[in-house]
Amino acid sequence: LPPLRPDKCWEGKRVECANSQFTGPPTEQTIIREHQAAATAPRVTRAQLEQAKAAEAEARIVVGMTICFETADDEQAFPWLLGEVLADPREAAEDDVAAAAAFDGPALAPLRIAEKVVLVRVWCALAPGSTTFSGARDDDARLPIPLRRVRVLDVELHELRTSTRSGSAAARRFKLTDEALNLIRAEMPSADDSWAVEHVLQY
Repeated sequence: LPPLRPDKCWEGKRVECANSQFTGPPTEQTIIREHQAAATAPRVTRAQLEQAKAAEAEARIVVGMTICFETADDEQAFPWLLGEVLADPREAAEDDVAAAAAFDGPALAPLRIAEKVVLVRVWCALAPGSTTFSGARDDDARLPIPLRRVRVLDVELHELRTSTRSGSAAARRFKLTDEALNLIRAEMPSADDSWAVEHVLQY
């Protein structure tokens, strides 16, 4: 009987295999995967996403439009907010950086001097997960937002009626439509450049 574990094979000398008279000479085969493994597919990094979104926002934003923008990466309660565009995009100045840093609300992504920003009146959700948003009627809520954090343009909102008293400026309230909510969920990034291997397909 031929040896079950020929020494030459284990040494990598396949042409000298003692079983060659039974198995024939060794041949090489190329394995081609039918579908590309997910691990080898090109990934869109956060930097690439932000660059593409900034270019789209700068080209399409108009005053009066409602936009959705992403908050800080580590913001858990409010991953995104809405805002009404108040001015055309421009480069950020030192005052813009200070205003963004002083924002009394959900954590925002750091603003860099000279990067492209858009000035918005912020609409905040009444609670995490709520589709009702509220904001001040005056200009105190003006906030510069980096174009790289804009995710959805021309968000559809329905303004809700609020009771107003003489001499008071009640906050405006809006309801996010189901279609707009689904669009925001689809556009919001679910992962960044940090990733971990879940399963090894081939080594």
